[in-house]
Amino acid sequence: MTKPVGRADDRRALLLASTACTSEPPEPPRFAITDSAGMLIAESSSPALGGDAMWRIAENATLEVGRQVGEEEHLLSGIVGASRLDDGSLVLCN
Repeated sequence: MTKPVGRADDRRALLLASTACTSEPPEPPRFAITDSAGMLIAESSSPALGGDAMWRIAENATLEVGRQVGEEEHLLSGIVGASRLDDGSLVLCN
């Protein structure tokens, strides 16, 4: 013998169906900064530029800093920092 279906059964079925049909999880942020034992880590999962915009590398260098061979004072051996000044010039910590 089968049991007749009542309103409580209908509500349970509706609740079950609605919880089973959840939406897609939200997308992670395109850029995130996290802290790992005091070291900041920046992660990018997609380009910040949208559409057809993109970075391009020129065929010829616009700026050359230091030399590969030559006098010691013109050779870079371990740059640890760099900054651009208000007047556009560069400062390197070698």
